[in-house]
Amino acid sequence: MCKWKGREVPIPETALRLCFSLLPSALDNLHFHHKIEFETAQGSCGRGLVAGEDIKQGSPIFEEPCLLVVYKSAVSPIEQHELRWRAYQMLKNLASRGNSSYKKAVAAFDQLGTSSVVPEHVRTSAIEIARVSPDPRARAASSASTYAEEIESVLMRFHCNQFSFYNGAPDNDPSFNASAVFSYTSRINHSCAPNMALIRKYSYRKLHDLPTKLEADGGITMAVAARDIAKGERLTFSYDTTIAATRIYEKEKTVAAVPDQSLGVTHRRERLLNTLSFLCGCERVHHTQQLAAAAQVGDARRVGDPARIRKKMQLMQDHREMKMPNRIKAARETGRR
Repeated sequence: MCKWKGREVPIPETALRLCFSLLPSALDNLHFHHKIEFETAQGSCGRGLVAGEDIKQGSPIFEEPCLLVVYKSAVSPIEQHELRWRAYQMLKNLASRGNSSYKKAVAAFDQLGTSSVVPEHVRTSAIEIARVSPDPRARAASSASTYAEEIESVLMRFHCNQFSFYNGAPDNDPSFNASAVFSYTSRINHSCAPNMALIRKYSYRKLHDLPTKLEADGGITMAVAARDIAKGERLTFSYDTTIAATRIYEKEKTVAAVPDQSLGVTHRRERLLNTLSFLCGCERVHHTQQLAAAAQVGDARRVGDPARIRKKMQLMQDHREMKMPNRIKAARETGRR
């Protein structure tokens, strides 16, 4: 419904399109099922999360609603980025009025990590948004470039921490395509062999035959242990479902993250670099590189260097000659002379 000329008028859903939604109450509705902690050191992917206690496979770890939801355009990157910038500006504007919930939401967003690799569509969109902005900082020559960098920083936080947001819209209706950012879920680091899976709370409760409603639980993301996790272990999931897909096992009432063994390390790293602007250095990549290095060393040992081979051949020759009868040795010496 909307108001028009003093009257409430029904609007058909087909005439609506999502712009963005600010949900600072997500921070108050964050619920932990197990103890988790922030990593003590700042890594290349930001300060991730670690298990604060042992967690069994299938156990829920935490659940949270999204902090921001923004329309995701499939055809216009500049429109998509402009809406993300507007959402952040409104978030900061409401926080500046003294609203504590919005202040916490701004702080949570600003703490999210980013990649040092900035895609061209993010860079050019930031420059264009700054160029048409009425903000005085964009008009002043002394601050125009700094203002564009500020926009780029915000857009990169969206780009590096976004999730596709399922909102129940038909697959063929692009009007409600959306990306979401979370305060905790967006902090989880990637792994090509993850120990966690992310599913909707609605799906988790259905799996365990618990009462649920799509309206209440459909927008809540739940982190579930995809295998047993030891205390102190980094929590990870796969940013790309083609690299490691989440599998729900209804009979066993559990979930698992199943890596695709057909994808080589080079393919996986290139895919993540092209789509999410970071070069993966997870445990699976590191282990594969170690095996490759060990194999190269093994090949080198098998092949050997020329000097070592010549020395070995000389020793073998000397050994054979020591076993020769004296008459054969004498004949050989005569022939040599």
